[in-house]
Amino acid sequence: MNDVWPKFPISEPLGHDRKVLDDLQVFQDTQMITNRIPVKVGNETVGALVTFRNRNELDKALERLSGVEHYAQALRFQTHEFMNKLHVIGAMVHTKSFEELREYVDYLSEQYNAGINEIATYVKDITLAGYVANQIDRLEKADVNVTLSGNGGWPVFTEPRHIDRWITIIGNA
Repeated sequence: MNDVWPKFPISEPLGHDRKVLDDLQVFQDTQMITNRIPVKVGNETVGALVTFRNRNELDKALERLSGVEHYAQALRFQTHEFMNKLHVIGAMVHTKSFEELREYVDYLSEQYNAGINEIATYVKDITLAGYVANQIDRLEKADVNVTLSGNGGWPVFTEPRHIDRWITIIGNA
């Protein structure tokens, strides 16, 4: 280790008999997150277990997790809204208000199709379109006027990480 990375403090856990976790170290031009843990046999420290993780890879993983969190929040919101609508439908069936039920279902269908058709003009990826639809619905319920416009559609993403990044961007907006 000393031949390759002479400035790396590998002996630190050995001398102090303690772990060093999630320590940022720089090797050449790469930021590394390191862990150094003493290895003991009986009461004697005989070495150290050292792990290295590229910080850029960890940052990318955190970015993906953030996108997944935003997506999960949108799914929870959508599930809540769906359950509310089912309760309204259930109440109408229970009270035998079939004309109001028909009107309500027609209204929900028209509302859904109008929103999806407008979004599908710009967003071809179904996952991202659903997420955008949920975000627009959430904003409109908070009395925010949302208008979609543009000269073309978003590209179709072939890699999940691109979708994750867009979900993170939209969720943070």
